[in-house]
Amino acid sequence: MRAVWSGTINFVLVNIPVRLFSAAEDKRVHFRNLCGVCDTPINIKRWCPKCEKEVPYENINKGFPVEKDRFVVFAPKELQALEPEGGGAITVDKFVDTSEITPIACDSFYFVAPDKEAERAYSLIQKVLALHNKAMVGRFVTRGKEYVCVIQAYQRGLLLTTLHFSDEIHDIGEVLEDLPVPSEDEIRLASTLVNKLSGRFNLDEYMDNYRSMVEELALQKDKGKEIIVEAIPKPTAPTDLMKELRRSIEVVTH
Repeated sequence: MRAVWSGTINFVLVNIPVRLFSAAEDKRVHFRNLCGVCDTPINIKRWCPKCEKEVPYENINKGFPVEKDRFVVFAPKELQALEPEGGGAITVDKFVDTSEITPIACDSFYFVAPDKEAERAYSLIQKVLALHNKAMVGRFVTRGKEYVCVIQAYQRGLLLTTLHFSDEIHDIGEVLEDLPVPSEDEIRLASTLVNKLSGRFNLDEYMDNYRSMVEELALQKDKGKEIIVEAIPKPTAPTDLMKELRRSIEVVTH
């Protein structure tokens, strides 16, 4: 596996050389846009509608929108001068309880591995974080952008999670109105159904069925077979919640 970043974890006078590796990869289905006439892949050009010509990359400026169709223009050199320093270090500000890290703040995940001759220090901090259920909170710079992150024990190693900044996270109140209060009978039946369906979380039980079906259909179409795709019926909201709960309990019981 190839490292995506290397540097040090710094707190007080301690420096631990580490490397970051992507903890997951995107295996979702990706399609190419093709011409509807000849099925040739479409090329996206940097086209200026005013000059009516293609613009080479070295002539591209960046525009910060201040109002509709009006921009403050930045040249690449101006933006480079604003890039934060400290690209070779993760600066730890504090240690927090792992329970305080809200899932909605999490963005991307990276395995943290010790660099040369840092195994002992790495092992020590991993053990201490696991023992006390603590995580390091800090900042680091990569690809010209500053990130806030947490580092916590994960299995035998450390996991770094980049976080959204607080002003990037929406309040759930923006999408929720006043909710009805469930009755005692509804709570009792729903709790029974939840208990019947409870089990241990195992991600291996779940597969990307959509990806598998697309790959299979692509294989069949490539062989010249005619494919008939049936529409999937949309689920409807229950008209009688108590009735649906009772029926669901009967289904999972038998």
